[in-house]
Amino acid sequence: MGSIQVRSHPGHAYEQIWSSSKDYLVWYLLCSLAILATVLIILRFILRPLHRIETQAIAIAKREFPVIPTKIFTSEFKRIAKGMNFLSEKTQLMLSNAENLAHRLYNQVNHDATTRLATKKRFLEILNHRVEEHELFA
Repeated sequence: MGSIQVRSHPGHAYEQIWSSSKDYLVWYLLCSLAILATVLIILRFILRPLHRIETQAIAIAKREFPVIPTKIFTSEFKRIAKGMNFLSEKTQLMLSNAENLAHRLYNQVNHDATTRLATKKRFLEILNHRVEEHELFA
């Protein structure tokens, strides 16, 4: 009888392994990019209320007092939004009260309580201002 001798060449096996590895790497990168894009979209959606809260804080610093809607999906941001709305309302109230008090005190200092006429000090201030203004345009 005859004998058969089989010799294998590892090059073909290595070629298949390399080809499979490249395919898996491409699929891995594509899936990673798809997952990354999905996560970024979800994060942008979740963090949108944080941008509104930041805008509200900047507006409060500019003496504007907006109230942001509390229809927020995450409970943490909802609590922060409610707190910021409370801060906005209370700050507006405090500043309004302080401005009213300052106006009342200014009127008490510069106007006589009985006659409601300007006090001597205020009268002289107004007179000096008008004289200086007239001199500038004369």
